[in-house]
Amino acid sequence: MQNLFVFIVKYKVSIDQVELHLEAHREFLRKGYERKILLASGAQVPRKGGMIIAKFKSLDEAKDFIKDDPFYMHEIAEYEVFEFMPTLYDAALKSFL
Repeated sequence: MQNLFVFIVKYKVSIDQVELHLEAHREFLRKGYERKILLASGAQVPRKGGMIIAKFKSLDEAKDFIKDDPFYMHEIAEYEVFEFMPTLYDAALKSFL
């Protein structure tokens, strides 16, 4: 089983600037879903950033993944990454893990 990673995304710019890169960011995330490494992603409420939940083999792999995010490349957001090892989880997650 791989560990899960939670990315806390914090916007560094105005929402207007976020919107300019939002579709490219979502396309980046879609590729992660296609690779079966993302579990969930979305905006924080209130909208000051977002959250991404993913699985990787290591923290380095998680950090490398986010470097291709247009929000990262254009300095739209900063990322805080937390790693955890699931010990209890709903059966629906078994195939993802």
